[in-house]
Amino acid sequence: MAETKTPDAIGDAGAYTNLVSNIGTERDKASHGSFVKKVIPDEQLEAVYQHWLAKRIVNRPASDMLRAGWFFEGIQDNDLLKLKEACKAFNLDGVLLSSLVLSRLYGVCYVLLGTVDGGNLDQPFDLNKLGVGRLEFFTVLKKKHIEADTSKYLSPKEAGGVLKQPEFYKLKLDGKS
Repeated sequence: MAETKTPDAIGDAGAYTNLVSNIGTERDKASHGSFVKKVIPDEQLEAVYQHWLAKRIVNRPASDMLRAGWFFEGIQDNDLLKLKEACKAFNLDGVLLSSLVLSRLYGVCYVLLGTVDGGNLDQPFDLNKLGVGRLEFFTVLKKKHIEADTSKYLSPKEAGGVLKQPEFYKLKLDGKS
């Protein structure tokens, strides 16, 4: 005598099933799908970026973000002129545009601030030592030139509420840390 299968109360009673194409059965290819994170190498991203359409897709939103310029609040006339001159001297628009483009292309990029504070790059940055006129340069680094040191993390209070932000990063130039 054949067993009668009772419909599942949760939901397959009205589901579409096609035994010829295996739709709705345990052999259905769509029912076994899952999302997988796929890492695309930087070389492939750079090769795709050479195409005019991909370059436009990456560059256009980044340039649109900076198109309107800047609006500063709470800065007096003389200080505003000094700030605008400093932004022009450091090419801040170009640095920010480059960082936005690289972050859209690779997913992440870093901006390195060069200061004259007497410390090396392997020492923590002390904002109190910076002072007026001690900022030297900004430069944009690709993710392949920076490696996070995961031995020590900033507290969420210091990192603006973001968890697991490394306290230090290792700068890798010419394949050396």
